[in-house]
Amino acid sequence: MCNILDINVNELLNGERIDMQDYAKKNEKLLLELAKQEELKNKKMITDMYVLAITTVAFI
Repeated sequence: MCNILDINVNELLNGERIDMQDYAKKNEKLLLELAKQEELKNKKMITDMYVLAITTVAFI
């Protein structure tokens, strides 16, 4: 898809063209956002595991 649109992956994920001057800033911003999303996903998974463990103990 990127070849057809003549853009790179970062531009595709950001939804806009990126100037070479802003490339490093945009790349860092995207990586931070992905890390935040991963952290939230991990927190939710841990919370779900605690709820499952408590529910299991309650039934036993």
